[in-house]
Amino acid sequence: MELLKKGVFVFSILLCVIVIFFMYTRPIGDGDTWWHMSYGKYLLENKTLIPDHTIYTWTKATNDIIYCAWLPEICFYKLYQWGGVNALYALRYIIPLLSLFLFVWAAIKTGVAFHPLSGLTGLVSLLIAGIGATLIKPEIISFLFMFITVFLWWFIRVEGKKYYKAVYLFPVIMLLWVNTHGAFIFGFPFLGLVLLGDIINSRFNPTEALEAEVRKHLLIAFILSGIALFITPYGWKYPVQLFQMTFQYDAVSGDFERISAYSATFGITNPTLYIIISLLVTLYAFIAVKKTKKYDFAIILTNLFYIALYLKFLRTTFFWAPVFAFNTLYMLADDALIAKIKRKAVVWVYIIIVVLISLDQVRWTVYNALFTPPREQWLGLGNGYINSMDETEFIKQNYSAYKIGNVYNNGGYMLWRLGPDVKIMIDPRYFPFKDMYREFLDFDSGKSIESFVKKYPFDVINLQYMNQVLITYFYESADWKLAYYGPSGPVFVKKEVPLPQNSIVRGSSLGNIKNLHSAAEACAFALSIRDWEGVQIIFTSMSRRFGLADQVEVVQKMGDYIKGVVAYYNRDYSNAIGIFENVSDTVFVDKYLLISMYYHKAVESWTGNIDRKALEYVNKALEKESDDLYGAYNYGIINYWIWKNTETEPGTGASLPGSIFNAGNSVFSPAPLSEMKTGDVNSIKNTKWYKALEFFMEKTEGVRSAAGARMIVQGVLKGTYTGKPPLIYPPEPAVIGDPFKKLSEK
Repeated sequence: MELLKKGVFVFSILLCVIVIFFMYTRPIGDGDTWWHMSYGKYLLENKTLIPDHTIYTWTKATNDIIYCAWLPEICFYKLYQWGGVNALYALRYIIPLLSLFLFVWAAIKTGVAFHPLSGLTGLVSLLIAGIGATLIKPEIISFLFMFITVFLWWFIRVEGKKYYKAVYLFPVIMLLWVNTHGAFIFGFPFLGLVLLGDIINSRFNPTEALEAEVRKHLLIAFILSGIALFITPYGWKYPVQLFQMTFQYDAVSGDFERISAYSATFGITNPTLYIIISLLVTLYAFIAVKKTKKYDFAIILTNLFYIALYLKFLRTTFFWAPVFAFNTLYMLADDALIAKIKRKAVVWVYIIIVVLISLDQVRWTVYNALFTPPREQWLGLGNGYINSMDETEFIKQNYSAYKIGNVYNNGGYMLWRLGPDVKIMIDPRYFPFKDMYREFLDFDSGKSIESFVKKYPFDVINLQYMNQVLITYFYESADWKLAYYGPSGPVFVKKEVPLPQNSIVRGSSLGNIKNLHSAAEACAFALSIRDWEGVQIIFTSMSRRFGLADQVEVVQKMGDYIKGVVAYYNRDYSNAIGIFENVSDTVFVDKYLLISMYYHKAVESWTGNIDRKALEYVNKALEKESDDLYGAYNYGIINYWIWKNTETEPGTGASLPGSIFNAGNSVFSPAPLSEMKTGDVNSIKNTKWYKALEFFMEKTEGVRSAAGARMIVQGVLKGTYTGKPPLIYPPEPAVIGDPFKKLSEK
């Protein structure tokens, strides 16, 4: 049986190594890596430890907020100078492997290495750490410092007076940490909690308390650690400002609503599962030591604090990993439950359950890495598509002399590659742009594009495929034109800015996109601009590269979507609508094409006197775009016509979600037709159709192209229009035939 337990432990460590490989073998997936290295370069070149936040952008940036991370920034930059990105990858592997080594050593030292739960504890700790500590930026160093801090406490707790001087490593760690990353603000409380817990132990559970002399040195180390927090290039101002910002987080929480690192932990499957497993193991450990009464208040307090922190944000989950790991090891050393198990069959069942749970977690990790990697990433190394590397190179070669606009995510790499000589608009630092960040969010979401562009004018803008609202605006604008599109997104320039070789440039790496989601987005964009050759290049690559499990379904639906778009351009709307609706849950579809087709089908039904069917199509269009003017007019006209002929307002479409022209909660009793004929419309103003037409008139005032439709609406509202009014619809596309056949013939 002992041999079996040893085998399980070795197997668990092997699983941990597998998890490290699959979790950490991914490209640079965050722009923070690049701007941190830019800071490191600046600090070395200018022989200072205080960066200037304002030199990288042409928008107004400030130095008001302190960001103290000079130590890793210089280290990252020197590593990059020495070994390129491979040196950064090596660092990313070393940190979890070192953490695993410390855990294994502690398990052996405590005598619980062969406990069935030890391996699972180590595995889940690594999985928890992998949620927020896999990116190459100061956060990963924070994880290392937290792991070492908790390990040292465990070591002191186990060894007692023998190695009491180890407590003086805490101030050293805090000194390094405060100059590394703001997460020290969550690491420092650990020292206070274990000190408080041990003081409580000395009163209520003396057998678990440290010796008085060791506690005295721990108190001194805690005080020195607190002093160390003020030893930065900014002195006392940095920790004070950081504590103030932490406790005033609600005031700026709206700025972070679209940043995944600040999302709630329970909103994502894997972190939820990890906390459940870790809590179950922790609960078992507490039950297991009940008989020995090994209740350490330091363990209780740290568990409660870091579980709460885990649940707060995704980016604070990794703090729980070492706390869970070493607190569990400490308690498992006195597991009274497993000692009671005499029957081998029960032990076998126990071990099998633990192994199956471990295998299931590894299975999910491997599956996610292979088939559903994070957005713009893949299993392998490189620069993730979120950094817009190809697009930035295109701008550097062709538009360095122009004023560059960009979005939040790609700004980090652009800052590194172009700055500080070529300035950009914004980047993932956030803190220098705090004053204009809300304006940028409104621009990014499409709420105030024109006013933003007017206030912050630029000549070139580098977008990403996730910025669909912005892409639609710039592509349709008469003031802008497409210059380039690559694996990450398109680049637009103002109409007076010349194109390279007087033509749109298609990215050379579009046929080698390594992330399925990114490839599908690029393919959909190529479809939207009718670059059939680009579509063929991207889709052929997708078909060859992504042939595993769920990937096949995405590729197949992308192929169907291509057929649907071709059907649209050949005016086969019924076929195209069916395809669009079938694939929309898997791949991105152009909702504006779909809306256009709904209107064309509505007109077809309307002219065939199938009025209710026409209304169904219009309602579908309005569900996609509630304030669409074609929809407002058509919705109003159809409902008016049905009302006029039945003296009742149809129920269809009565609860359109988010429709601007819904009639509210008022109940309308339709007026007699005679009132319509005399032009008395006061009694019909609460109908939905009236509000829809009123909305249309308001939004089209002064629009010359809407003059004909406005005349019809005026006649309807005055009761002077006779006959069945026509519907309006977007221009129909020119019939193209089979574009891919033409390519093959060419």
